[in-house]
Amino acid sequence: MKESKFNSNENRDCCVLILGGLGFIGSHLARTLIKRNYRVKIFDKLYGSRELINDFESGIELVEGDAEKSDDIMKALNDADIVVHLIHTTVPASSMRNPAYDVQSNVLSSVRWLSLLNTTKARRIIYVSSGGTVYGIPDYNPIDEKHPTHPICSYGITKLAIENYTALYSNMYDVDYGSAGLRMFTDQVSDLMLGRALSESSCCGHEKVKISRSGAMDRFNGIIFILMMWSMQLSSSWIIMEREEYLIYPQEQVLP
Repeated sequence: MKESKFNSNENRDCCVLILGGLGFIGSHLARTLIKRNYRVKIFDKLYGSRELINDFESGIELVEGDAEKSDDIMKALNDADIVVHLIHTTVPASSMRNPAYDVQSNVLSSVRWLSLLNTTKARRIIYVSSGGTVYGIPDYNPIDEKHPTHPICSYGITKLAIENYTALYSNMYDVDYGSAGLRMFTDQVSDLMLGRALSESSCCGHEKVKISRSGAMDRFNGIIFILMMWSMQLSSSWIIMEREEYLIYPQEQVLP
């Protein structure tokens, strides 16, 4: 069992940087981490709307800057222990209208600061990737993480590229990361598995954690719970299996 680099009883000493934290996912994650007594820092674009963080803005550090400028990212990274990378400037449709911009604003901008991770104190990085777009047209359903990756749009290609660069630099600099980033699944891609590199949380031990399928918000709250556990950097892999409701199991209980 892998020993934790972070003590869950000393969360206040652990700084979590959320790149793109003013958005829907980032703001919910920040709120969850604050409740767990983590020190939270958000990096986002200049003049970004703070509507989603109004209720807890006083409890975080907000750094504004340009994600395409590595100096801006590095300033935010200066004291971060965990980095959650949520920034992506395109969606599948817009990425196809200008693939060059997609590559420049996402892949190149990410590689610039990933290549400098060895100059920071960051010891864990969580990259939130994509579900269906990195796999392309499915060979089988439901899709799992062993499915071949053959993206058919620029968005999927750049998401997959950033996954691979995250793995490259994490291995080079001994930084913990998800084996394939955290691929987030939507209704179109079955919601079967949200990541195999998740961590056993001391707050729930080996309990089954139910995630309701009654609506998008319930499903999203489940994703936030998983991100929070992974950020806590504990041990043992978790996966999600699709039943009548979503159940998070320790991996060894469901895999051979």
